[in-house]
Amino acid sequence: MPIISQIRYWLTVFLLFCLGFANAQQTSPTLSANFRNTDLRSAITFFEKNYAVSFSYDDEAIEGVQVTASFRNFALPDAMKRLLKGTGLVFEIVDNQYVLIKKLDATPQNSQFPIPSSQLALCGTIFDSETGQPLPGATAYIKNTPVGTTTEADGKFKLEGDFSKDDSLIISYLGYKQQVHLVRPLLVKPCQDYRLQLEALTIPDVLIRDFATDMIKLADEGGFHFDKQKMPTLPGWGEPDVLRSLQLLPGISAADESGSRLNVRGGTPDQNLILLDGIPIYHTGHFFGLYDAFNPFIVDGVDVWRGNFGAEYGGRNSSVIDIKARPGYGSKTKWGIGMNLLSLQGYVETP
Repeated sequence: MPIISQIRYWLTVFLLFCLGFANAQQTSPTLSANFRNTDLRSAITFFEKNYAVSFSYDDEAIEGVQVTASFRNFALPDAMKRLLKGTGLVFEIVDNQYVLIKKLDATPQNSQFPIPSSQLALCGTIFDSETGQPLPGATAYIKNTPVGTTTEADGKFKLEGDFSKDDSLIISYLGYKQQVHLVRPLLVKPCQDYRLQLEALTIPDVLIRDFATDMIKLADEGGFHFDKQKMPTLPGWGEPDVLRSLQLLPGISAADESGSRLNVRGGTPDQNLILLDGIPIYHTGHFFGLYDAFNPFIVDGVDVWRGNFGAEYGGRNSSVIDIKARPGYGSKTKWGIGMNLLSLQGYVETP
C-alpha cells in the first residue's frame, strides 16, 4: 500500500507540472516595435519572425495600409490595438498566439472582435407606396438561401443568418411588384423602409369554341339550339326533361330547385316567354313546378335566347324559350312510355 500511495503522489506532481507548462506556453507574449509609415505587411512579417505569433488576413484587406506605432513590452491585445489604430481594421486573437485581421465593415462598430462574415443582420419596414400603410405578412428573404421571414402587423422584419454581403435581398408581397436589393450597401444602414408598388395583372382572354355537351349548338342571333335526339337522361330524374336540361346553360337556374320555374340572368319566372309551336304556355309545370308539362318524346328541338331576342317576341324581359314539336306524323306506328317517381307518360304515333 505505501508503494501505491507514492506512485499516486508522483503521478499527481507530474500532471500538475504538465498543466503548468502548457499554461506557460499559452501565455500571451509581449511585443515591442517602432514603426513609422511602415507597410502593414512588413510589420506582420516582423512580428512573425521575432515573436511566437502568427497572422491570418485577406491580402486585399491590408493592401496599401501604412502603420505608425511605437510600443515596448506591450501585451499582444494592446500591441494590436496600437498597431491597427486608424487603419479601419479589427483583429481577433485565438489561443494567445494567432491573430485574425479583418475589415471593420464586416463587424459591428466599436467592437474589438468581429463576428464571422456569414453572420449578418438586416431589418426594415415594408409599406404600400401609395397609401403609406404597412404591409403585414410581406416576405423578405435572401435569394438562394434558407434565410427568410415575414413582416409583423406593423410591417417590420429582421433577418439574421448565414448569408454573404454579395447576396440579394428579395422583398415581395402578393399583388405588388417584387424588389431586389444587394446586401452589401444595406449593411451601412441595415434598417430601411421599403415601399412596394401595386402590380397590374392582366388575365388572358378565355375563348370557348365548343360545348361540353354535344346536344347544344349555337343558333342565329346569339341563341342556343337544343337537339332533342341528344338530350340526355338527367341524373336522378330517370328520363329527359326539357326545361331542366336548359339549366345546363350558364345564367339559367331555378332558385327553388324546381324544373319549370326558371330564373334567367337574375330575372323571375314570369319574365320568360315559353312557346310551344308558337303558342305561349303560361302553366309550364306540374306538381308545384317540380317537373315540366312538356312530353320529351314529342319535342323535336328547343331554341333559347337569354336576351337580345327579336321584337316579335315582345312582352318579356329575361328570355325566350321556343319549343318545337315534331312537324308531322311518321310513316309507321311508334309508341313510347316514360315513368319516374312522380309521373307516368306515354305516346302513340301512327301514319
